[in-house]
Amino acid sequence: MSFIEDTQLARSPQAKRALDKLSQLQADLKRQLSSLSNQEFEHIGWKRNKGAFGGGHRLISSKNDFFNQASLNISQIQYEQEPSRSLSSATALSSIIHPAHPHCPSVHIHISWTEFKQQAGYWRVMADLNPSIPYQEDQREFQTTLEEAGGKHYDQANENGLKYFDIPTLKRKRGVSHFYLESFATENVEADFNYACTFGKKIIQTYSNILKNRSKLQYSELDFNKQLAYHTLYFFQVTTLDRGTIAGILVHNENDVGIMGSLPQKISVSLLESWIDSMPKATKALVQKIIQCFPRNQDTVQLSNDLRVEIAETIRAFYKENPEAMNLLARGNVLPKSNTNHQPKLS
Repeated sequence: MSFIEDTQLARSPQAKRALDKLSQLQADLKRQLSSLSNQEFEHIGWKRNKGAFGGGHRLISSKNDFFNQASLNISQIQYEQEPSRSLSSATALSSIIHPAHPHCPSVHIHISWTEFKQQAGYWRVMADLNPSIPYQEDQREFQTTLEEAGGKHYDQANENGLKYFDIPTLKRKRGVSHFYLESFATENVEADFNYACTFGKKIIQTYSNILKNRSKLQYSELDFNKQLAYHTLYFFQVTTLDRGTIAGILVHNENDVGIMGSLPQKISVSLLESWIDSMPKATKALVQKIIQCFPRNQDTVQLSNDLRVEIAETIRAFYKENPEAMNLLARGNVLPKSNTNHQPKLS
């Protein structure tokens, strides 16, 4: 799938290669999901600064028999001709799948290459399994793949993931299996490249296997209630703790629907409200502002594209007014610089 016209992509050989390989992973994931679901994916493109700084495209499928929300995102932002910025380019695959079947787990897969003008680049490699109704055998299968694909870096990445996806307010974590390798680079650039891409292939295959097995199960109304509760938890973690999402929102406003594509289709307002009293002051204020975006007198809210944009705008305004609240965002053992990387250098 090619990028939209008039998009200036990175010229660096490494960035070109990263875009090609990550696009192949996107195509592989789409192919496997289409085979399982018999659903089509819509292609939507977007531009950064009218295409001068790159852009991206996503494949989406939602509100059908198989997908609650599926968003397979590829982006490449580049500043190669911008001397005021130390970042050369950032190329990413970020895919979030929320199946409609309550026994089928959600998944988040993120693999990205960040390249600089005057220093070495690095990879970010993430994957986490997010079931509404957990099955130990699914967790073991996913965990085994993480261990095998992660190799000697697994322990570090698992520790990072457990820390990053912790939700202190609720004394629980988002997801049951976690892998988060931040700022990953060794002296062997070629080996790092193969490591990241091979990791993606193995995770995609394992997740497809899990979906194939779970989609055969029968379900009840109670199962959908469990799914709604977990999707509300997912919404809470993404909008109040997820540093990557918040950084994307703060960098620009040209892909708000795509960035908020990680959110499921429906959430419970009453459940979200029930967590407010136990939140830190800053998080409490943000959640209250987000709830004000919702239609009145509706407990189960459908997250339309317009509502996703409104939520993104609310989050952006909140952190611009309260930059100190960034200290409450999730982090692993390495603090990423996703937001500051995109800012011009101070003269």
